[in-house]
Amino acid sequence: MRSRLSLRRLWTRHAGRARWCLYGAPAVAAAAIWWLFAFDGPVGNWTAIILVTAGSVVAERTQLFIVVRKQTVALSVNDIPLTVGLLALSPLSLLISRVVAKCVILVLRRPGTGKSVFNLGVEALEVAVAATVAHSLSTLHSVQEPATWGAIFVGVAAADVTSAALVALAIRVTEVHLDRRQVASLFVPAFVVGLIDTTLGLVGVLVMSVNRWAGSLLVLVIVVFYFAHRAYGRFLAQHERLEQVYAFSRRVEASRPEPEAIGPLLEFIRETLNAREVTLILALGDPDEGDPTEETPLRIVTVGTDGKPEWTQTVVAGEPLRQVVFADGRSRLVSTRSGHIDQLWADAMVARNATEVILAPLRTHDRVWGVVEATDRQVKFAAFTPEEVRLLDNLARHLAAAVENQGLVERLRLQAFTDPLTGMPNRVRFEADVTEALEAAEPEDLLGIAVFGVDAVKSVNDTLGHEAGDQLVTAVATRLTSLAGETVRVARIGGNAFALLLHDSDLAALQEQLRLWHERLHPPCPAGDVTIELALSGGLAVAPIHGSNAAELLQRATVALESARNTGQPVVSYVAAMEHGSLRRLQLATDLRAALSDNQLRLHYQPKVALDGNAVVGVEALLRWEHPEYGNVPPDEFIPLAERTGLIGPLTTFVLGTALRQCRSWLERDLRIGVAVNLSVRSLLDPELVPRISTLLAEIDVPSELLTLEITEGTVMADPDRALPVLHRLRGLGIQLAVDDFGTGYSSLAYLRHLPVDDVKIDKAFVLGMGTGEEDLAIVRAIVELCHSLRFTVVAEGVEDELTRDLLRGMGCDAVQGYLVSRPLPTDRFDAWHDTWLAAHEERPETVRRLHVSGGS
Repeated sequence: MRSRLSLRRLWTRHAGRARWCLYGAPAVAAAAIWWLFAFDGPVGNWTAIILVTAGSVVAERTQLFIVVRKQTVALSVNDIPLTVGLLALSPLSLLISRVVAKCVILVLRRPGTGKSVFNLGVEALEVAVAATVAHSLSTLHSVQEPATWGAIFVGVAAADVTSAALVALAIRVTEVHLDRRQVASLFVPAFVVGLIDTTLGLVGVLVMSVNRWAGSLLVLVIVVFYFAHRAYGRFLAQHERLEQVYAFSRRVEASRPEPEAIGPLLEFIRETLNAREVTLILALGDPDEGDPTEETPLRIVTVGTDGKPEWTQTVVAGEPLRQVVFADGRSRLVSTRSGHIDQLWADAMVARNATEVILAPLRTHDRVWGVVEATDRQVKFAAFTPEEVRLLDNLARHLAAAVENQGLVERLRLQAFTDPLTGMPNRVRFEADVTEALEAAEPEDLLGIAVFGVDAVKSVNDTLGHEAGDQLVTAVATRLTSLAGETVRVARIGGNAFALLLHDSDLAALQEQLRLWHERLHPPCPAGDVTIELALSGGLAVAPIHGSNAAELLQRATVALESARNTGQPVVSYVAAMEHGSLRRLQLATDLRAALSDNQLRLHYQPKVALDGNAVVGVEALLRWEHPEYGNVPPDEFIPLAERTGLIGPLTTFVLGTALRQCRSWLERDLRIGVAVNLSVRSLLDPELVPRISTLLAEIDVPSELLTLEITEGTVMADPDRALPVLHRLRGLGIQLAVDDFGTGYSSLAYLRHLPVDDVKIDKAFVLGMGTGEEDLAIVRAIVELCHSLRFTVVAEGVEDELTRDLLRGMGCDAVQGYLVSRPLPTDRFDAWHDTWLAAHEERPETVRRLHVSGGS
């Protein structure tokens, strides 16, 4: 294994030089053999040389290929002229003859320069090996002696083995490693066919030694056998194609009139043609409109080597090969093997990753409504032929008749335009309806595209399961359909999104219609065994004010829907300013994954000090994103994006790892500073959270008591049955727990006393108003007394002036943080600040300081 890897590594590193060394190696080996054994002697009889050369060319050009499933066996008579040459020519004459013949073949086939050099070298080496071995074993003076026969057999066999070994070496070095079966497939046929060819050559020479003209009879027998074999092969192929067409017609008749029946039929076609994949393209346009146009929707099903059908949808436009078949209704074979095809077709073949494709139309009553494609024959050295084109055309005719008779196109057309869950029109049908309405609208008419999002669907899916979520969607769809009547077109355009097409002549009237629809949809709906209060958001875009085509209007209505969700409003009309925010969110969501790997995320640290003695008891580290285009992106903007896109897990792991490594760095400097990481709901409920944290603590070698995890009250109450066991498992590891933003959530004494927490942080919204508002002052005092009665440490956030600090000290608050102490600082600046602070304030050595790491602002 090691030697193979080394060989491949050397080949990759010096590919250019190594390739030419490989190409030239056979020629060098042939020259070495020729020099060592000093083959000389006269060129010999030029007539014999010409005959052997011609025989070599003919033998090379008349190979018979026998196709067995996906394998091709090549039968060559190339060793017959080699056998004759060993007996009739001197080694030098034989070399000239074979090299000239190989040059003729290479000119006809036109391979690359490197392959030509390699093939010529192999040919010369075969002659050298065959001549060396044969002449070493016998003088080859008399063809009547069995010793001569044995020498010829051994010499030709040695040449064949040498040739096969060189080919195997070239494949192994330049492409892939060959296993034993693949190596055997190279050596065994070469040896067996060589044995037969040598026998035929010896028989021919023996016959000619008796009578020179008797050889012509042998040649005649060989020619007759060759053409008889080809004729018999064509007869068998024609008979097999008839059987295949008959078997396919029986399958078509027995198939059910359902879309699922298409897959097995296409798999039969693929197996019949030995194709890599077969694709069926069905035009779903109106039959009364005639042949499909560039805008006609297509339903596509593809069956590959795994036999599983894959369904997709597109339009005719942009696919030149299918367009031309839809246009003229003729079958055709397109191949890049010749290298002379139209550039547009060549690009289409590149898009398919194919070298050849057969296309056959599906037609009834002089109308083409589909195309069948067969791509890339899975047979070595054999391509699709005109016979395969005619075969696919026949199969397509049977398939077209059956599909049309069974009404499958209508079923697929209905399936393509209908939502399978609700039976409502889908997005494709709705866009077509909007386009139709826009074309029929008068100049003074306004068309409103309203999009409603049922925000409760996701929560129901997560809590009660997708079956309950589907029930909720179906209930909303039923309500929409009953409310719409005949005046309003409705559709389901996404998982939890519905669209309406409204008509009016006044923008305010359209907005009022949308508000009324929101009220009508708002009553609770059943989902599973419970009744759900619907959380609905709506967005409105109006034509021609906000757009002139269906796709643009639908997109802008969706933007307005997102704005309604973000602002908490029930319904929102589109304005141009929303577009920038949507594009920014989309760009940030796309770039966030790259930010994790491109070192764009940083942790900044804000100190936290004790009110009793001014000792540094920790810092809060804030996650920062320096975007290359937008600059500093606040956490409040990208943390929700991380939760939506599923990146909150990797982001939390990044913060944990970075914070713990910084803690390790401080420990190595004899600074015992603990770290705390803020956890979101998704992170807390991640089943891998506890083992991941345990692994990080062990790998980075940080004591567990130096890690504090902060949670909000809302984080726990989102799913207390799952959250509380996780908190107890974390507490069991020795990790410290803290409640962040206390006072803004549930703030229940009964709830707080059951949490396994150590610290409580008062939200800065109350701290900032302490100096000017008696209500905030009273709330903070009550929180401090409550937490101390439960033996929690209390930290006040957002302390920005000395008055607030003194008031907190008088209440007995344990620690503060805020701009009065310091702004958030990067690591190097925090270290400098820490040294300055220690120099200015006496610190108690027994104090345990904790570093707080937060993904919040």
